[in-house]
Formats: sequence, structure tokens, C-alpha cells
Amino acid sequence: MATTAATTAPFDQFVKLNDQFAEIGSKVGKLYLDGYETAVTEVADFQRKLAEQSKIEGVRDLVNVQADLAVDVAKATTAATRKVLA
Repeated sequence: MATTAATTAPFDQFVKLNDQFAEIGSKVGKLYLDGYETAVTEVADFQRKLAEQSKIEGVRDLVNVQADLAVDVAKATTAATRKVLA
């Protein structure tokens, strides 16, 4: 049986549609990662502001270190995920 344009057209359309879905999924994933990273950074900034109000130096230091760690982990995980989505 010879392949003709009539028999390959549905397959070609399916491949094109699948590529479009993959591209859209990648864009949505990147937007989600941007939002996640922004949210973690904003929460960490808020934690740092709260830490400034503490009169105990050890508490301030502990909260600041925890906030830094949260931001660093979020940046590392989002960077790795971005490589997968690329």
C-alpha cells in the first residue's frame, strides 16, 4: 500500500498539534517556575524583616540563615527544572 498525502495528513496534523502542546506546556512550566521563585523570595524577604524586629541576635541569625537557605534551594531547583524544560 502506497502512502499518499491523504493517508499521512492526519499523522502530520497530529505531530504538529503535539509539538504545539509541548511548546505551550514548556511556556506554562517556565511561568510557574518564575512565580514559584518570586513567591519564595518574597516570603524570605518578609522573614528577614520579621527577624530584624527580634531583640535576640541568635534568633535574627537563625531566621536569616533559614531564609537564605530557602531562596538558595528554590533557585537551585528551579534552575535544574528550567534545564529540563529547555
